[in-house]
Amino acid sequence: MKKLIVGVIVVVAVFWIYNAFKDDKVYYVSISDKTSIDPNINYGYKNHIEDYLSELDILEKYVDIYNENDRITDIIRNIDDNKKYDNKTFKNILIKADILTLSIGYNDIISKLDKYSDYEIYKYIDTYINDLENLYKLLREYDKEDIIMIGYYNPYDNSYDNTINYINKRVKDLCNDYKINYIDISDMKEYIDNGYIIIEGQHIIFDKLRSIVDDNISNK
Repeated sequence: MKKLIVGVIVVVAVFWIYNAFKDDKVYYVSISDKTSIDPNINYGYKNHIEDYLSELDILEKYVDIYNENDRITDIIRNIDDNKKYDNKTFKNILIKADILTLSIGYNDIISKLDKYSDYEIYKYIDTYINDLENLYKLLREYDKEDIIMIGYYNPYDNSYDNTINYINKRVKDLCNDYKINYIDISDMKEYIDNGYIIIEGQHIIFDKLRSIVDDNISNK
């Protein structure tokens, strides 16, 4: 009987200690370029996520690694150099991240659509996909949690739709290989102004990825 009582006490103590010290806060990291916000109000889907987590009182920290001109290779170099953001190193930030969103590649590929011929752009896509895979490999070295890749939209006329669809398919396939969540935003045409997704569209993007955020919260 004593052994049973001691055993119960131990189980209860372990359960209490686990619940007392488990981390139920969310460390949110965004790596993004100029497609992640409505520049008219400097607000986008990533800010919606920050506000959502704050309202739920579960936001541990929000780190916004933002440079409107960054290319994939710039991000890779910054990780390799362990560049500091908000007084923390890039690698440390990736290790801590519970949720990581990516809006990247506009400067690599989408901005080239109206400058390259069909042959050149499809050849260039292969180079871009190779760079993106190198980034995914690097991210997965440090971040074992939820990574969400935001796909691409067509900022130009309908003549580029097939190319955008091809890029998105390649990116989605790559995301599957690295267990990265992919969000399709190719349906944003009516929310584009001067090449950017306006705030109404940014909110729709947030709605598209909120289920992933909610799953992350419920699994903590």
